[in-house]
Amino acid sequence: MQIIVPLAASDRFFDRSEYHFPKPLIEISGAPMIKWVVDPVRQHFPDARFLFIVRAEDCRHFDLDGTLRQLTDPE
Repeated sequence: MQIIVPLAASDRFFDRSEYHFPKPLIEISGAPMIKWVVDPVRQHFPDARFLFIVRAEDCRHFDLDGTLRQLTDPE
């Protein structure tokens, strides 16, 4: 199963002046928000492949692509 997760849209609820990190990396209960999306999918579909649509700016400034790889690579 392939899962597309769009993360590049602007968000009016998470203003960059209040939150330093992009929304997928904002922590909720000690884990980045995107982990709360990936983990349940992984439990039900262990072979799932994720395709994230992200901003190049977030990858350059926050290593978002590296973080997403760590969260989704099976090993």
